[in-house]
Amino acid sequence: MIDLTEKQILEKIAGHFSIAKFAKPVWRQIAESTTANIFVAKTEAEFSVIAPDSFDFSNATDVNSGWRGMKVVGQLDFGIVGLLADVTRILADGGISVVAVSTFDTDYFFVKSENFELALAALGKNGFALTN
Repeated sequence: MIDLTEKQILEKIAGHFSIAKFAKPVWRQIAESTTANIFVAKTEAEFSVIAPDSFDFSNATDVNSGWRGMKVVGQLDFGIVGLLADVTRILADGGISVVAVSTFDTDYFFVKSENFELALAALGKNGFALTN
């Protein structure tokens, strides 16, 4: 574990998520969505979205479903070193694949639904506090 001044709390995010690739940006669809927790990445090669399964993925060129999410509670200081590495190391040691997303405020982690409880147990065993 990294040496942080206080225990990090991870909160489960309700629902199931999908990760999708779109041929072109779907900004209007995202802007008009009432769904919370939509994550977007746009590069010269792709436009990807992580969103709850209720999001309209009908125009996606590829969709990978069956993910559950958790986030670090509270606003993280940009000076924190190793938190992301610590979480991913713990999950990797357990053979659990993870997709991580960082926002201005905090970090989000997505694991396959069938590994979600195992991931929570591994993180709890390694000093992370867990909440709903």
